[in-house]
Amino acid sequence: SRNTGKTLSCGQVAWEMVRQQGSAMGRSVGTAQENEVDRLKEEEPGSKYDDFLKKSKSEYDSFLNDAKKDYSDFRSKANDDYASFLSAPWTPVNLNAPKQKPKDRTLPPVRQPKKQQSPRPDKLPAPEIIIPDRNRDPEPQPQPIAPVQPRQDEATSDIPVTIYGTQVTIPVSSRFSMPEVAASESGVAKAWTALAGSGSLDATIKALLDARSSYRMSDWMYFRIISLLVERLAPAPSNEAALLKAFIFSQSGYSVRMGIVMQGAERLIAMPGTTDVIYGMSYYNVDGKNYFTFDPDVTRLRITGKDFSGAKPMNLVMSQLPRLSMDASPMRTIACVGYPDIKATVNSNLNLMRMFDDYPASGRPNESTSKYAYYAQTPLSESTASQLLPALRKAISGKSEKDAANIIIDFCESIPYVYDNEAWGHDRAFFADETLYYPGGDCEDHAILFVRLIHELLKRPVALVYFPGHLAAAVQFSTDPGGSYIESDGKRWTICDPTIFYAPIGTCMPTVDRSKAVLIPLTL
Repeated sequence: SRNTGKTLSCGQVAWEMVRQQGSAMGRSVGTAQENEVDRLKEEEPGSKYDDFLKKSKSEYDSFLNDAKKDYSDFRSKANDDYASFLSAPWTPVNLNAPKQKPKDRTLPPVRQPKKQQSPRPDKLPAPEIIIPDRNRDPEPQPQPIAPVQPRQDEATSDIPVTIYGTQVTIPVSSRFSMPEVAASESGVAKAWTALAGSGSLDATIKALLDARSSYRMSDWMYFRIISLLVERLAPAPSNEAALLKAFIFSQSGYSVRMGIVMQGAERLIAMPGTTDVIYGMSYYNVDGKNYFTFDPDVTRLRITGKDFSGAKPMNLVMSQLPRLSMDASPMRTIACVGYPDIKATVNSNLNLMRMFDDYPASGRPNESTSKYAYYAQTPLSESTASQLLPALRKAISGKSEKDAANIIIDFCESIPYVYDNEAWGHDRAFFADETLYYPGGDCEDHAILFVRLIHELLKRPVALVYFPGHLAAAVQFSTDPGGSYIESDGKRWTICDPTIFYAPIGTCMPTVDRSKAVLIPLTL
């Protein structure tokens, strides 16, 4: 696509051509109709005008039906081609061992006397690595290769699916019948052809895509709701459940491959694809994507050689939070230690906490510190922001940028420090909402909350700064507030560390290895 600069698959090009041709034809028909309507209103009132409207409606309905048939035929052809491909021998592969979350020694927090004076200017060495920001133009969520058009008179039954405490109703056609699936190339191809040919899942897929939009589901949540629905439609675990999950996910526009496990009795599994790394999960890498099994016992399988036409990988960065039913926690008041009159009272949505708890720890391949950016790029929930931000805005009203930032960092420092190993038994980073809900957090949790609040309240560019064993934050202020800083590409990033209790902005933890800093710029 010359206008967007993005590469489209053959299927997407064909769809776009049909769409544009349809739009042009619709405009042409519409303009001619409008001109004729105006003439008849003036010259031929009465029955000729009514007859013309009926004829125009019939012509336009015919045009729409032809367009729908074009879409349907295009999807049918793509599914026929893919089923033919599935019938050919799949490739035997050994899976990659799970990548574990990077671990290093956690530096303890530093405590200093309250109300420290502004630190002196202190330039840190240039960071060894600057991770580029890759989220300035986030890709839209995947879409089907062509619009999914259920039958107008489709009889359906509603199936309620509860995900993270939120009930979503999904219709399933009365014609739907899950075919038996043999764990073989020919068996999978036969079942795929049966599902695609019947069109009995079209109403279901369209409803799922509509729910993805209305509930603001992330790609991960969309995969999870499909998995939950499949549990209602096919016995799990089973070949039928695996194929059904892969079929719905691929017809929704997502990368997914199927594998036949070659350990013990052969069985089918679905493997969603992403360009990210999901820690702790075995996977297979091909064509720049990682396909995850979500089954720790699988090490060898035969895998399909390509995705369904036009499929795109799942994105594990959440640029917005889902709309979930409210299950309110008790209220919590956080008072600033350095500014006792400043406090905020918030509660949290426990359903959102359940979603965070289920979200896979992930990051970019070969960039271990990128996992922190995934948490920081997720905004505060609307309910939390509506309680917290007005109180902090009132507290910083009329203050200089430096004084406002010192109030914000003091607020974050006022949340207790708790080691992950003591609270969870393993390393676990928090989304900003989690830090405000749980009793306390460690260095990355305080830093992630701080950059979110600076972004919301001061609208300044922010970054995370990784040191071995420690995570801090940095801010580009409009005027230099003094203190420790990093220079990168001619820009000054002032170090802000909310786990140096209770130091002002510009203070760098004295125990970190300053020569190994990693700057992680964020676009929020």
